[in-house]
Amino acid sequence: MRKQRRFLCMMLVMLLAGLAGGCGVRDTSGGKLTVCADGNGLSEMYLGPILAEFQRSHPGTALEVVYLPPVNTQDSAMTEERAAALARTRTELMGGEGADIYLFFNRPSEDYDSYMLFPNLERQIMGGVFHDLDFLFEHSEFDGKAYVAPLQEAGIYEGKPYILPLSYTCPAMIATADGLADSDFDEAAAMAGTDGYVEELLSLPKETRPYLNVSLPSLLMNAPSESPVSVQEAKIRLDTPAWLDTLEQARLVLADYDGSEDDFFAAVNTDMCLQEGAVILAGAALDTGYSLRALEDGGQTARLLPIPNEKGGLTMTPCITAAVSAGCKNTGAAAELLLFLLGDTVQGSGVLESSGSAANFICGGTSWPVRRGCAAKMLEQLSVQPVQPGEISGVLKTDLQNMEERLDVCRLAGRYDGRLYLLAEPYLSGETSWEACYAGIEKEWSYLDE
Repeated sequence: MRKQRRFLCMMLVMLLAGLAGGCGVRDTSGGKLTVCADGNGLSEMYLGPILAEFQRSHPGTALEVVYLPPVNTQDSAMTEERAAALARTRTELMGGEGADIYLFFNRPSEDYDSYMLFPNLERQIMGGVFHDLDFLFEHSEFDGKAYVAPLQEAGIYEGKPYILPLSYTCPAMIATADGLADSDFDEAAAMAGTDGYVEELLSLPKETRPYLNVSLPSLLMNAPSESPVSVQEAKIRLDTPAWLDTLEQARLVLADYDGSEDDFFAAVNTDMCLQEGAVILAGAALDTGYSLRALEDGGQTARLLPIPNEKGGLTMTPCITAAVSAGCKNTGAAAELLLFLLGDTVQGSGVLESSGSAANFICGGTSWPVRRGCAAKMLEQLSVQPVQPGEISGVLKTDLQNMEERLDVCRLAGRYDGRLYLLAEPYLSGETSWEACYAGIEKEWSYLDE
């Protein structure tokens, strides 16, 4: 829970930073604009100062913000309050009412229906509740070259984009630069595709890549360029070559380890792993931004090794996300706010005097800013005890730049993503055949035919 709370706080702070980045946008819209922020991470404590800065720089826009209550599994009253707020918000949206802009997290979660504001985002796009984003991407102030290439590919329906990523995740492992350089790890072969990546990792001596079973198999589920399900086609895609190969690679990783209940705790103890000669730090991949900084602050040069998709590119999954209601009557003001969130100050510097380091919002877990060149800036602004803002190595900056340049596809997370690994685990661990496992997944995901 502590790690999850830290991740959410970091993501929030970073979004705030991104919001501040649009300070230079001209106030040409005006009028009223209502924002609904999913309090499960996007709380007033973090988001409030950013939106206040937008309001200061755009005095002609009357901004109204509604914060939804967060998840609190230990407080049944708050859980009920959130459930009621989610139901009310979804109903308002379906009825053409509610907010103009929705800010929310979009990432895999096993408890997706209660955790996420929009548990089946693609189906809601198909239902016509969101406004397409042509008004933003055709805006004179929008420069597509300033952002990662797949930015405009999120939530495409009938040729139009409906979802705006403000940050994204990309599955990756972490390594020490010196250890990797002294090993036989062939980076060119590893970056050519998922199978080459896994083959190169497994070719290393076991003592240099302990506990891969803790994180790599589940991270592999986020690598393919296609989602495991096409909601628009109501079709499961796990029988495609890309997915069958990815599942096979995950199975090979698990088969290479005996595994025990203590693996997780040993894997996240980075200092112990380093003392025992680890080069690939599997546990660190569970908290990427913090782990990279902690590694470098400890005297190591860190390497970020993104897991390639089957084509050799990288798959990004939107994390902090924005959508505009189909009922929005002020797309001019909506464009100004979204441009503000995409701006360099928000996405890049990470510092708002009133809220501290916005870097915590995005870089805390595995989420990165969508604006090119900002990942390194945000990571250097990260402030999570004991990590404080500071320089990162040129090697790590190059890795971050390479990650941005290699992103070639955007894949929305759906409620099926959150349970995919759990459902596939009986096959991956050798307990059952793929045919039996696939039949169980089909039954679990039968709602697609509804």
